[in-house]
Amino acid sequence: MVRNKSKKADEMFCIQSNTMLLQPVDSGQKTIVLESYKEPKLIHEKTFTIVRKSCLHYLSTYDGRKKASKQLLGVKTKLPLVIDHVGGIYLFPVSSHVKPDCVWISLAHVQNLNTVEKKQTEITFKDGQKAIVNASILVLFSQIHLAMELQKRTKRFGCGSTGEKVERKRWVSGRKGLMISFADRKEREEEKDSKC
Repeated sequence: MVRNKSKKADEMFCIQSNTMLLQPVDSGQKTIVLESYKEPKLIHEKTFTIVRKSCLHYLSTYDGRKKASKQLLGVKTKLPLVIDHVGGIYLFPVSSHVKPDCVWISLAHVQNLNTVEKKQTEITFKDGQKAIVNASILVLFSQIHLAMELQKRTKRFGCGSTGEKVERKRWVSGRKGLMISFADRKEREEEKDSKC
C-alpha cells in the first residue's frame, strides 16, 4: 500500500541512507519511494527532480556528480552517482536518466536479482522488500558493477584523478537459475584479495 503525502512533505523529501529505490509512476510525474523497513510512499515529484534536489542537499549539483562519475569511470552513459560521499549513498539508474520511466536504485540495499521475464527483473532488498523493474538481469548486473566500481574509485583516487575506462559486465559467471546474489560480495572480494 502506497501512502499519499502532502505537497509540503514532498518538497522536504531527500534521498537518505535508508532510501532503496525511486520508481516513476503516472507517466513520470510522481515517484514511488522504497525505504528500509518502511511502507512505500508516493511523492508528487518527478524522480529526476528528487535526484537533482538530493545532490544539492548534499552540497553538490547533479551535473557535478555526473561529471565526477564520468571522470572516474571513463564511461558516458547510464552513470551511477555518488549522492553523498560521506554517508556512502550511491545510486545507479536502470536506463538513461532522460527517460521519464528511469528507476534509480541504491547500491547499499541490493540483496538479490531474479529474472521474472526476459526484460523484467525482481530486486530483493536487504530488508526483504521486493520490486520489479523493466530491465534484464544482465543490465542490472552491469549497472551494479559500475556503481561498485565508482564506490571503490571514490575512496581510492585523489584530487584531479581520472580512472581508466571501466568495461561493462556482459555476462555472469557462476550464474545459477538466473538469480544473482550480492549478499556475500564482501566475502568474495576478501577471498579474491587474499589469493593475490
